[in-house]
Amino acid sequence: MAKGYLGRVLNVDLSNRKIGASELPEEAVLRKFNGGYGLGLNYLMDQIKPGTGPFDRNCPLIFFTGPLTATAAPAATNLTAISINGDNEFTAARSHTHGFFGVNLKWAGYDGIILTGRCEEEPLYLLITEDKVELKSAKHLWGKDTYETQDLLMNQYGLKKPGGSVLAIGPAGENLVGGAMICNDRNHSFSHSAMGMVMGWKRLKAMVVSGKSKPMPLADPEKFKRIGEKWRSVVLDGSVAAVVAGGAIPKSEMQGLKDMGLLTHNNFSGEPFPEYAIGMSKNDIKPQPCWGCPIGCAYRIEILHGPEKGLVAYPCGGAENMEGVGSNIGIADPGTNHALLDMCDRYGMESGHVGCSIGVAVEAYQRGILTKKDTDGLELEFGNAETMKKLIRKIAYREGLGDLLSKGPKRAADILGLPGSAVHIKGSSMNNHDWRSGWGTLLGQAVGTGSGWLSGGCDTFGNEPSVGYPEKLPPDDWRGQAASIKATSEYKIWAADCAGMCWFGVWGVKGGADLVAEAISAATGWDFSKQEGLKVGARVITMERVFALERGLTPEDDYKLSERLFEPPKYGPAKGKSIRPHLEGMIREYYELKGWDRKTGKPWRSTLDDLDLGHLSKKIWAE
Repeated sequence: MAKGYLGRVLNVDLSNRKIGASELPEEAVLRKFNGGYGLGLNYLMDQIKPGTGPFDRNCPLIFFTGPLTATAAPAATNLTAISINGDNEFTAARSHTHGFFGVNLKWAGYDGIILTGRCEEEPLYLLITEDKVELKSAKHLWGKDTYETQDLLMNQYGLKKPGGSVLAIGPAGENLVGGAMICNDRNHSFSHSAMGMVMGWKRLKAMVVSGKSKPMPLADPEKFKRIGEKWRSVVLDGSVAAVVAGGAIPKSEMQGLKDMGLLTHNNFSGEPFPEYAIGMSKNDIKPQPCWGCPIGCAYRIEILHGPEKGLVAYPCGGAENMEGVGSNIGIADPGTNHALLDMCDRYGMESGHVGCSIGVAVEAYQRGILTKKDTDGLELEFGNAETMKKLIRKIAYREGLGDLLSKGPKRAADILGLPGSAVHIKGSSMNNHDWRSGWGTLLGQAVGTGSGWLSGGCDTFGNEPSVGYPEKLPPDDWRGQAASIKATSEYKIWAADCAGMCWFGVWGVKGGADLVAEAISAATGWDFSKQEGLKVGARVITMERVFALERGLTPEDDYKLSERLFEPPKYGPAKGKSIRPHLEGMIREYYELKGWDRKTGKPWRSTLDDLDLGHLSKKIWAE
């Protein structure tokens, strides 16, 4: 077994309450996929057949770390969840969390967890320590929110960070609400692919893990130490991490998003919202770093002014969570925005999914499709904080109108006869920024699976110097975008999602791809190159494509975006311009660059062979 791994996978059969451990696959397989999403997707494709949905007992819910997780590399905390997407039920689910759970899982002696079956008799939670693994009754936890569950279990077992962590679903997961999350360590969550919905269907309320801090087994510890020091010296130098470090997002009052034309407003109306987040920096903001992280993007905020004075919230480090139940539903006040986000985090719902569903309802009400009889007397209008609070609760408990909105924006809009009002990617929630002002990034969303970021592109938040993009591309031009998405997605999927790193630890970092490859070499003992790593990314993205094609994906699913995303924005660098005339051509170009058939989007047999995936040909090509 290569160093960098513990060599054990925890297998839990929830239906029969059986727990066991198995060995990781042979070293050649680890080298092909590294870990995280790649290794988990390989397990998923081996274990299920076409016709299996996310809410079948035969569908596993898989969690994997990577070989760099819990090492001295900066932001080495990634834990990836893999299954079938709970929102659209046909693409592979890919979601990530950080904080302390993945690190503790490796301290406890496991590289990953594979959950199968369903808790039939009663809801359960899983307890994982170095000495034992147990399934225990969660009856007393069912109905609790994510924070309550985390606190109760941490207190019950006398755990404190960094030596313990809890993953938990809230009422949204229990009630099978679209966009439901699995949350941990207050600030963190598996936000995309409705992983909380999948875990809720399995009736697994939580997982507790505790391990004693220890160095990971490394092939060359001294070399790894030197690489880690070099990496830490550049991770905040002109990178995306530099923009979010130290809880910087609320301190910036979202000015960067406004300047780039990326701030959502009133269900992607495309209009500016200059009053949004004004005064946000005047609150008490304290960074909450993940284990061993020099970035510290997540934060604790205490609201010092306005109607929510005294509120304490624990957001993650990005901005899309804020926009989801802030600017995108017309809420400008910072305290109110954090109060609504705190509700979503406690209920366990991805705020962008919630905000876009609410946006559909408001537009339906404005057009007379919904009336007060349908809304339980609520006057649906953007910017009404009290109405938004009531709607968020209704969605979490599927009460009244909330039952319709719990289906997500696409399904709700289709039922209401307003499909053009729904913002989504393949029926799942999009990363909640207005990508009409970033055509490359929008292309990355379009060719993705609806499981969150495939690529950040090179035209909005950052460039990617280690894969050939030292400068940004114009955000309103089709030229060069397909090539940039190919390069940056393969880097991101490998270096972050498979290697075990937080994306902020590699995104836009100078020499990032070389640093990841050198770190993997020092950890495992392999002679592992940047080119081999990028091929891991290409391999995993192609596997992801085959998985979706086998379940009905067509090119139309890529280029027939939500109609709202084709409407020209009314401000920003792409003001008055639409990607519509260019998108299909950009997608066909991307297919060609990937070695996929330009017409069907299917990977050619030669491409599959080159990626050592020839065994997948029979899944998409007739013999």
